[in-house]
Amino acid sequence: MANVGSVQTAAEQQQLAVQSQQLGPFQYFGELAFDASPAAQEIFLGGIKDARFNIPDDSYVFGYVVCSAWNKTDGDNPAGAVIYFGVENDGGTMASFPTNLRATDGNPIVEFSAGVGTWAVSTNGSEKAIAITFTGTANKVYDVQATMHYAISGANFRRPNAYGTTS
Repeated sequence: MANVGSVQTAAEQQQLAVQSQQLGPFQYFGELAFDASPAAQEIFLGGIKDARFNIPDDSYVFGYVVCSAWNKTDGDNPAGAVIYFGVENDGGTMASFPTNLRATDGNPIVEFSAGVGTWAVSTNGSEKAIAITFTGTANKVYDVQATMHYAISGANFRRPNAYGTTS
């Protein structure tokens, strides 16, 4: 008999893990190459293209990302950062929240940054996800990694019970 189950996308699997409170760090990594006009490039969960940290409708996530990049071309000028962020998904509308993180413009806070390159955390409204990007130096290749630690709450969660299952 053939398998009659449904096939889940990576986004659906990740969202179920978040809703079931399977908390822990999420790893983003990959190798990014920049041409003569470097622009921000998104890095993805597990290095899998389009695999993002999706946020369920009517929920809020607050956390931080520890980022590092190694310049593979020259073997020098590494880039690192720690970024704090808050993102809400209010009925499908994504926004950074609060809008006054440390009385700034509402963008995530880059607490520490070293080396050559620029890191950012933003919302991806069409994907209902968090996007982590890195902009390196022209004509360089980087090995990049970011580990996101977070707390999430919302209306659509199945909490673990005393038996280790969800209800």
